Amino acid sequence: MDYSIDLYLEFEEHFFHTRKTDTKSPDKETEIRETASKYRRLLEQNRRTVDAILVNNSEPEGINREFYQELNELTKSEKKPANILIKKFNAEQLLEPYGFNSLNENQKRYINGRPLSHLVRLILPKVYSNETIAMDENIKDKVFKNDFLSEFGQEFIKYMASIETPISEVKDIHNLIIGSEGTNAQIFWTLTPYIYHDLKERKNTPEKCMKKIFNWIKNDLERARGIEDIDVSYITSLSYTDFYYFSTGTSRTLNTEKFGIDELEVLGYDERMPTHLRARLISKVISREL
Repeated sequence: MDYSIDLYLEFEEHFFHTRKTDTKSPDKETEIRETASKYRRLLEQNRRTVDAILVNNSEPEGINREFYQELNELTKSEKKPANILIKKFNAEQLLEPYGFNSLNENQKRYINGRPLSHLVRLILPKVYSNETIAMDENIKDKVFKNDFLSEFGQEFIKYMASIETPISEVKDIHNLIIGSEGTNAQIFWTLTPYIYHDLKERKNTPEKCMKKIFNWIKNDLERARGIEDIDVSYITSLSYTDFYYFSTGTSRTLNTEKFGIDELEVLGYDERMPTHLRARLISKVISREL
């Protein structure tokens, strides 16, 4: 996989959409080209700094806030799956080639339901959004570059299959985070694929990367119980205080306000696009502490 900025400079412009309500407008293609030009220009103008961050020779804070604000604006013109989780396909069957059958029935309990749909979205984005993509003449025949998310999804399944400790240890993680609805699940499934890859870049084995991620969530939930008696109130504050305020077990936290981000949207179809670059950059704030 290409870990440098060159990956993003090879993006396909038709993974951007037009904001015009008239889809037959002659200006539609012009708008898409203009958006693509803005993205390319942003990458080129900040090439050296962004590249240094991507390969961990610099920190995410090493680039100005205006860069993140412009990147954030570009994410709003990016084609991406619906925010409402799709569940109508046979996820178990789709995930069989990716290790799902290696899970025992007890382990499947904590990966069934919403996590399965998220895993299909990460590993098989074209299958996940098949109907929507099939109607989009501009991208239905395009190659979807999806190496980062696909590897994470497969390692997630493999890690769940390796858990030998009482499965109750992951019960709260499932119920309150990975298997929940809303902001917490969106944070997890948006940032952790890139937290995983950054940990791997920092010379951790795949298993150790997954263990660090699960321990991070587990420890944060346990820490919360020492502060608050009601988990729900903590989960709410976890989501919205200072915009997605995850603790990393130290005095440092991920505060995306400093990055000019007002909304963390679902990751788009292709990993070369702005939602993915943004998630990869800001996830480093967490992974460097784990």
